Amino acid sequence: MEPLITPVPHEKLIDASFALAFSGEGAATYVVHGWNALLRRFASETIDYTGAIVDAPEAINRAEREEWLAMFSDPDQWTTDEDGVAYHFTSDVGEISQVSIYRLSDSKAPGLTTLNDDLIAILGRPNFTCIHLAQALRLCGVEIKTKAEHEQAAAIHFLLMRYVRHGQDWAKQADADLRAMLDEAEAKNRAAMS
Repeated sequence: MEPLITPVPHEKLIDASFALAFSGEGAATYVVHGWNALLRRFASETIDYTGAIVDAPEAINRAEREEWLAMFSDPDQWTTDEDGVAYHFTSDVGEISQVSIYRLSDSKAPGLTTLNDDLIAILGRPNFTCIHLAQALRLCGVEIKTKAEHEQAAAIHFLLMRYVRHGQDWAKQADADLRAMLDEAEAKNRAAMS
């Protein structure tokens, strides 16, 4: 086994699959398998901001490199699931971009290491198509900055979490969950006005 580039926030991340999404000027989405592959892909996409974090550390500011690697390794920088396993990381990259990383599965979960039509529908979603879902999520009380990249990240996160939990039924589940969230928000608003 290849040595780890950095410590991992949780051992299940070593062989996990990840969706790596960049928003902003250099928007792109990737699915990678394994912790080291995640760090290498991040480094290759952010060369302008961070230099070669992993593959050519002599080419960058060492303090900046160490800061990024420490952020990735810090469990407190990740949102965890009910089992305490890290599943989501987000950070600004430079002045106009943001990176979001989602753990899709561990290596034992079938079908999540391959980019399929469902993942393309979720991860390939252009930012201008995310505004309506982001507005609906805001109505439900989700805090989302009014920047296209934040709206895109929130929409993709909402849909991707349904895919991770419900597989091919992700779209139906997303519709049902959003309807329930909107109904709950409407009921709270009515009660507040009574």
